[in-house]
Amino acid sequence: MKNVLFDLDGTIADTERNKGKILKECSDLLGLPPIHRNEYLMAHTKVLRKGRVDTRYGIFRRILEDKGVKDPDEKAEDLEREYRSKTLKELRVLDDAYSVLNELSDGFICLITNGPRIIQREKVENLNLNNYFDAIVISGEVGVCKPNPKIFWHVLDPTEKDETVLVGDSRLNDVKGAQNAGIGSILVKGRSTEDFGPKATWEVERLQEILEIIEI
Repeated sequence: MKNVLFDLDGTIADTERNKGKILKECSDLLGLPPIHRNEYLMAHTKVLRKGRVDTRYGIFRRILEDKGVKDPDEKAEDLEREYRSKTLKELRVLDDAYSVLNELSDGFICLITNGPRIIQREKVENLNLNNYFDAIVISGEVGVCKPNPKIFWHVLDPTEKDETVLVGDSRLNDVKGAQNAGIGSILVKGRSTEDFGPKATWEVERLQEILEIIEI
C-alpha cells in the first residue's frame, strides 16, 4: 500500500481508564446530572458535523442544555476544563503503535481524526506523534468529519484510491468513511465497542497485524 491512513482515538491512543468513568467523575465533581458515554458520543457527532470546532465546549453545552441545566454556558466551560484535564493526563499510546508506525515510515502515513481542533492537537503533541505522520487532518480544523469522504481529499489524490487503506476501530466512522471514499479499510477490533455497521476489507484483533496486510 502506498498510502496508510490512521484513526487516532481507540486505534493509536486512548485513556488508561474508561472514558465513561472519567465523565462520571467530572459531572459528579461539578454537581451535574450524570452524562452517559453514549450521550456524549451522540452530541460529539452532531456538533462536529456542523463544521469547524476548537474544543468540547459546544458538545457539553448541548448535553447540559438538553438536560435542563441552569447556566449551561458556565457549567459547560467547567465540565470541558475538568474532562480535558483528566483525559489528557490518562492518555496513552496503545499496543505497538510506535513500532508499527516506525515500520511504515517509508510510505505516506497520515492521521485522520474526528474531534475538536485544539483537543486533538494536544493529544498528538502530548504523545509525541507529530514526527510519525506526513500529514494530520482533524475534522474540527477542516470542517468535515468521517464518514464524509471529503475529509480524505484534503490529503489524498483520488487517483490513488486503490493504493490507500484506512486503519481504524469504528465501523460507523472509519469503515463507512473508507467505503464512501472508495478505499480499503482495516478494522482493529481489539478495543472496538461497536458490534454493528459495515464490514471492513480486513479485520484484525491487534494493530501489529496490519503490517502483514499492508505488504499485500
